[in-house]
Amino acid sequence: GCSAAPSVGKVPGIAGQVGKEISPVNVPVDNPGKAKLTACKVDGLPAGLAIALNEQKDGCVITGTPSEEAKDKEVTVKVSFEPVDKTEQHDGGEATGTAKATISAEADGDGDTVPDSKDKCAATPAGAKVGKDGCSVKPTAGNPVAISGQKGKEISEVVVVPVDNPGMAAVTCSSDSLPAGLSVKYSPEKKACVVSGTPSEEVKDKPVTVNVNYDPKDGDDTSNPAGSIPVNTTATITDPAKDSDGDGVPDAADKCAGTPAGVKVDADGCAVVPVIGDFAVKGMVGK
Repeated sequence: GCSAAPSVGKVPGIAGQVGKEISPVNVPVDNPGKAKLTACKVDGLPAGLAIALNEQKDGCVITGTPSEEAKDKEVTVKVSFEPVDKTEQHDGGEATGTAKATISAEADGDGDTVPDSKDKCAATPAGAKVGKDGCSVKPTAGNPVAISGQKGKEISEVVVVPVDNPGMAAVTCSSDSLPAGLSVKYSPEKKACVVSGTPSEEVKDKPVTVNVNYDPKDGDDTSNPAGSIPVNTTATITDPAKDSDGDGVPDAADKCAGTPAGVKVDADGCAVVPVIGDFAVKGMVGK
């Protein structure tokens, strides 16, 4: 003659995605004896989800934002109740039911392996290396190479600053201190800043600053701003026609600098050795 105990109906499958709030899952309770449902508990529920009595107090509801993946994980729902005709021998208990939970990995819209919820830079280019924040890493400049050449002789795309660019930023190179006649640009093929042109001035160990400018293709001016890396090197441009001592031999071939004016020199620019001419000695013995 005691009221019938409630039972848990078929629990719907629990499905969702890490980091994304699930649609509420209602757990039905068949309660012909009109017992008072007092609590809902669960074993095996993926982290981030919770269960509670619904507003009508006639069933349970599972809600939340899952923080772990799961595949066909068994979940056991327990509903505590008190009979309307409660006695010492008929004081209530728990009704149970089971379900399966499948939670897929968190969304990664740009495929950079950083979940969208933690990714501060959307739309990272495919293949670009990123940091923990999901933003493409900045390029780095390698050891610079000194610039050398001859006045009036063309220089063609000589590497001066190697650039490592795993984040696939847009890179340009610039400088306002190159010897006259030279320019610098970024070469994607050589992955470096390269110098070209025909130098028109003579310089020796001239300080030169090459700027490696970069603009990331993901994020914005706050999350992943553009920037510039200054790299210092030197430039030496010789003049192959220059003849500092005016001896008729260019400095590039002159092995004897500083020859005095008017002195005759050989092909090496060195003063010629004096030569004693032919002469005869005439006289008589004893006189």
